[in-house]
Amino acid sequence: MKIVFSLILIFLILLFQIGIVPHISIDGVFVNLILISILCLSILVSWKSVLGWIIAGGFFLDFYSNGFLGLSVIALVFSCFFAYFLSRKIFKEKNFVSLLLVLIPSLFSYRLLIILLLGVFRGSFIFDYSSFGIWLLYNLVFSVLVFYISKYLHNKFFISKHEKSIPKI
Repeated sequence: MKIVFSLILIFLILLFQIGIVPHISIDGVFVNLILISILCLSILVSWKSVLGWIIAGGFFLDFYSNGFLGLSVIALVFSCFFAYFLSRKIFKEKNFVSLLLVLIPSLFSYRLLIILLLGVFRGSFIFDYSSFGIWLLYNLVFSVLVFYISKYLHNKFFISKHEKSIPKI
């Protein structure tokens, strides 16, 4: 049941990313639902248990974009590990502010890593401050929404009744 639900969820995210997201851009900047979903999962669960999602999502982003194959995978692995590290080691208190303080540097690191890796492979660095800021803010707003939706779905469908009855320390 969990696998079927996961596959349906992946299909819906891909459908939204390809079919709907390109129509809701701000100044030519799009929301990256795949990045956001994978980051939120790595915060909720762990980056190791979402490694399959990271690799599949990274390759999908590479095929969908005009970058080099494997760059998104590298950036996603680093960003998800970074998000997991920040949420477990630095910002241990689970509240809205700590969520923002985990998401902002994680999104920032992903985008910066993509720019740097593309610059290395293409031989020229193109950095637009205004679109970078719009991208960060736009994805941050959607990240918060996706995080709370992911948290609800994770608690509803992926945590057993036994695990729910165990008191949190």
